[in-house]
Amino acid sequence: MRALGLLLALAIGGGNPPTAGAKGTVTAWDVARAHVLEHRFCVKVGGGWDYVTCAREVRERVGRSLCREQGPGDHDYLLQLGDDAPAPASTQCSP
Repeated sequence: MRALGLLLALAIGGGNPPTAGAKGTVTAWDVARAHVLEHRFCVKVGGGWDYVTCAREVRERVGRSLCREQGPGDHDYLLQLGDDAPAPASTQCSP
């Protein structure tokens, strides 16, 4: 059975999770890197973290959320794997 990463809810009052951008997590940020859009702990596999599965799940959730909140069009955000630098990402929402 495959374990899934734990999803963290955003803190009340607009705060970001203290583990955002930490090893073993995937974090989606707004383009200003001021607010966390989605944050997930990854499953540890062997000697490392399953960033591939974790990032796919985060991208899917961010895409659904941005499409619901912002409507059709292209929406940019930043995706951070572990403690690496955030990289540009986007999702495309159909009308």
